[in-house]
Amino acid sequence: YSAAISSLEKDGRWQQALRLLGGMGNDHLLPNVISYNSVISTCETGGQWQNALEPFLAMRKYGKLPDVITYCAAGSACDKGEQWSRAVGVLEAMMNDGLQKSVFIYSAAIAACEASEQWRRALG
Repeated sequence: YSAAISSLEKDGRWQQALRLLGGMGNDHLLPNVISYNSVISTCETGGQWQNALEPFLAMRKYGKLPDVITYCAAGSACDKGEQWSRAVGVLEAMMNDGLQKSVFIYSAAIAACEASEQWRRALG
């Protein structure tokens, strides 16, 4: 499933990626972090920040902890959607989880703040 979902990313076929993720339960399979990351990235590529955040938030419910890739993809989706407060929230969540900091998540949060004219937030 993860490979199939990943193959949808370059075309931004986020609806199909979400369907595949949801269909894994029908086959008695549990999505892993790679599956979630692939769906989040596919939604981000498709310009669907809301849909990217759904699996990001659902992961913990199903016992999967986000990794650095998860946070970077979710942050990038928020950046592309000019959702500065959500991008900053993703960054803060990553910091609270004690994961290794990534220039990509900082860049996404700063870019989202800039695009939303929240430049003071970007400095803070």
